[in-house]
Amino acid sequence: MHTAAMEHSNVENVGAISFDLDDTLIRYERSPGELLRVCFSHLDLEPIFSVEEYYGRYDEFAETCDSMAELRSECFATLAAENGYERQLGKDVAAVFDDERDQSNVTLLPSAARLLDELAREYRLAIGL
Repeated sequence: MHTAAMEHSNVENVGAISFDLDDTLIRYERSPGELLRVCFSHLDLEPIFSVEEYYGRYDEFAETCDSMAELRSECFATLAAENGYERQLGKDVAAVFDDERDQSNVTLLPSAARLLDELAREYRLAIGL
């Protein structure tokens, strides 16, 4: 049987609520695809892999890498090699990507603002960066 009291008792057991920022609470003004175009242009390269290839391999590298810089470096190097280019070229793309990614150039999603307002009525909130 599902009751409001049961819902309330489950909520009382919540110790923490965690959010992934990207496209959950915020949206970067420049997408990864836009940034990759900038990277390839900066290095005078035709695209050596697509943003879809990056997205398709992201989780694989997220499991083994300790930082976003390491994830991109390893992922981009692997994608470059798989597409017939030197691994170092992928690492160079990752370095430019890291330089170009502006962590402050983001927009809070409207639905996120409403959600955080609702949660703040009942819970103390903190967002770590």
